[in-house]
Amino acid sequence: DHFGNDEQKGRLLPGVVSGDAVLSAGLIEPMNEEPAAPNTTAVQDGSDWLLRGTKTCVPFANRASRILVSAKHESGVGVYLLDPEADGVTLARQESTSGEPQFEVTLSDARVTGDDVLVGSRSLCMRNSFPGDGCATTALIPSACASDITFTLDVPWPLAMDGTRSDSSLDSCPWGST
Repeated sequence: DHFGNDEQKGRLLPGVVSGDAVLSAGLIEPMNEEPAAPNTTAVQDGSDWLLRGTKTCVPFANRASRILVSAKHESGVGVYLLDPEADGVTLARQESTSGEPQFEVTLSDARVTGDDVLVGSRSLCMRNSFPGDGCATTALIPSACASDITFTLDVPWPLAMDGTRSDSSLDSCPWGST
């Protein structure tokens, strides 16, 4: 299935629906905003993949259960469900004008298990879905939307500047009081 196999859906979607899990997406790279043509690379290591590269403006990476990452490999582009706490993953807070917690995610041989490959191990490009477009964009859109829904359901307003829940009044909101 283009949007995850039954095991992946069973493992990830219940937490997203309940608000216990957050999914995010690493779509943008320095000097490259086209997720279908990433500079990030994936090298197969047995049934696992090692990811190398940098993704920027990744929302709520510090709270995510998984980050969808597009990466090129020897026969195309894949989409990988990255554990942000895996070895080889570094999160650096980025300032955003909205105050939304965004991060630069640096991948240094970050291991993704074969169970967390969404698209890519067999060059599963969905060229027919959006002619002329790459496979990464097609696979990422539904999950990015699910991520936004999770934030809406899971996070009471306002957020603290580090992305954690805040019990303070709206007067402490970084955008000012309403």
